[in-house]
Amino acid sequence: MAALTGVDAVGATSWLPAKGRYHTWGFPWDAENPDNPDAPFQSTDVRVITGDYFGALGIELISGTSPTEIDLAAEPVMWINQHLAETVFAGVDPVGIRIDFSGAERLIMGVVESFPHGARGAVPPK
Repeated sequence: MAALTGVDAVGATSWLPAKGRYHTWGFPWDAENPDNPDAPFQSTDVRVITGDYFGALGIELISGTSPTEIDLAAEPVMWINQHLAETVFAGVDPVGIRIDFSGAERLIMGVVESFPHGARGAVPPK
């Protein structure tokens, strides 16, 4: 698809944003004490992406590294939206933090703008 005339970006996802909520997973996190073994559980909606998914949908990378700049198969990584960064990681730059997410340690590679996940344009809380 990327070779087609007029195509600027190609990516894929496990669930399109306009389809609404998908999987909700979670991770322990305490912004005031990141090493807290009893950190409160934070939940968030999850989608699996590949390629230039953010570019294809016009989702701005606010900070960190784009998925197109790394080998996505090299290690478990993730991007979070701006709302999650501001609410859960309040006052802490999440880029570069490793969290236990759904049974695997994942490296937060970047923060993207929050974008609607529902057909009516609602942005989910996390």
